[in-house]
Amino acid sequence: MIKYTGVFEKHGYSGNGESWAGHIAQILEKVDPSLLSHIDFDPEGGAFFAYADTKANQMRFVEILVPIFTDLRLLDSYIAKADSDRIWD
Repeated sequence: MIKYTGVFEKHGYSGNGESWAGHIAQILEKVDPSLLSHIDFDPEGGAFFAYADTKANQMRFVEILVPIFTDLRLLDSYIAKADSDRIWD
């Protein structure tokens, strides 16, 4: 998570588990909103966990998020556009 701290802090977020959950939910809403009903989020103060109901949904979750979280500029653009009222940080 340290790799991402600067990106979150740049936009006024701590980058805690709740912050991750809020941002990831908003990313999924844009990319594949139907997937949200198949993922359970379990954020903690310093950690973020997500559980998928099937292996296929787990793989879809990864396919969506890995390209975004491996490209800090792309991640930055999603965080910049996030609805901060929906991020519990």
